[in-house]
Amino acid sequence: MELMNRIRERVAAWQKKRVRTVVFPLAGKLCAVETVEGKRLGQWQADYDGDTPNLKECFLSLKAAGLREKKLWLLVNADSLRWSRKRYPQMTEEEFAESMEWEADRVFHTEEAIAMGHRVLSHDEEGWEALLHALPRVDLGAWEMGAHEAGLTITRAFPVTDIPLQEGPHFILYMRRRSAMLLFRRGDLWESRILHLADEGKASLFMGRQMDLYGLSSLPCFLVPLESCGTKERTAWLSYLEKELTLLAAEGTEVEGSKAVMLETEHLEEGGYWDDAMRVVLAVSHAGTALPLLMGERPFLTEENRKLRIAQGACALGTAFFLFSCASFLSAYREDKAQMAENEALAPLKVKRAEMKKASEEEEALLAMLKEEEAKDPHWEQRLVLLADGMPQGVVLSEISAEGEDVLLKGTSQKTTDLSNFTSHLTRAWGGLTELKSRKKNARTGLFEFTVRWKKEMTRKSP
Repeated sequence: MELMNRIRERVAAWQKKRVRTVVFPLAGKLCAVETVEGKRLGQWQADYDGDTPNLKECFLSLKAAGLREKKLWLLVNADSLRWSRKRYPQMTEEEFAESMEWEADRVFHTEEAIAMGHRVLSHDEEGWEALLHALPRVDLGAWEMGAHEAGLTITRAFPVTDIPLQEGPHFILYMRRRSAMLLFRRGDLWESRILHLADEGKASLFMGRQMDLYGLSSLPCFLVPLESCGTKERTAWLSYLEKELTLLAAEGTEVEGSKAVMLETEHLEEGGYWDDAMRVVLAVSHAGTALPLLMGERPFLTEENRKLRIAQGACALGTAFFLFSCASFLSAYREDKAQMAENEALAPLKVKRAEMKKASEEEEALLAMLKEEEAKDPHWEQRLVLLADGMPQGVVLSEISAEGEDVLLKGTSQKTTDLSNFTSHLTRAWGGLTELKSRKKNARTGLFEFTVRWKKEMTRKSP
């Protein structure tokens, strides 16, 4: 599972970094823009009069101007583009997908064949809510055929009206020659109004209601020109929208406060027009709806390449198994290495623990011996006190043990005179007989290691 997630992440990152070429008609031009990760790499233009039979020559002109990519994304911004938001009763996912195939003509009330794409806005116990976009098949087919005849392929077609321009709530005004659509986006929420230049107060009323409904006091508004909107029409719509925003700001009260909508556009006639169009192009990777293509690409599996696809599948499975094995090996190797590093780090602690355990056992043995001697002779505690008092400097005792009736005392001394003073002090403190059993100088520390035997009393033979 972890390996598959990594593969998906790599594929997603590769898709994001892949160069895309987007084509769209605008203001008597056929434009092509090369993008990657939301940045523009290059752009080309060719004259286009809106007559679809001339698309082949337009695409050839783009190729002559420097267009290199053969697979294109089409940004659909024609006046014939239609959209609708509709609710459906509860049904299974398969039933919903089937209904999308035969519902197109009934939704848009037309007898002509249309290519309809959809995006699910919500699905709950009450049913489905979907956003539908449609374009006449003859129009979409003309674009695909024109590109095909020029040696190019349109692989995806996205309606311009379902491309968000920022993550948060915002307004978008899609401008056409005679009308416009004002859209409010908030996540999956999609509300719209059709506007005309004579509709005074309609835009401000729509904006005010949406902002009141969701408690918003300030929002941006983007302008997007569609195919039939030129610089002259954009100027008219910009003037109309500025008047509407003035009305919206004037409607505020002292309690509620005024509402502010900022136009995210440039007032320059030519530069602002193309900047508005380019903003949508650079955001096309976030498109929510795709229209079904008529020609599409060549099927992946055909009778001619069946054996080749089987061999490719076997290679892909072998590669996947190899990668899985490598990943498993690396994971096991890392775990083993981590365990070895942990054991190495704990080694000193284990040695210290063993030393502490040994010292504890020796201490318990000494305590047992002292208890035993105390039982035999109740003055052992006093003897240890006497031994501690007046202990010669340079002498350190490390062990006191019993050997039968005798007591063995082990330790170290700095000098031989210190050892002699210790044996004399032991005799004075405890009485009895003191015997030096062993003495050895440690070459590394320079100390004398000794063992002294003490006997309770000395037995003398009578002469």
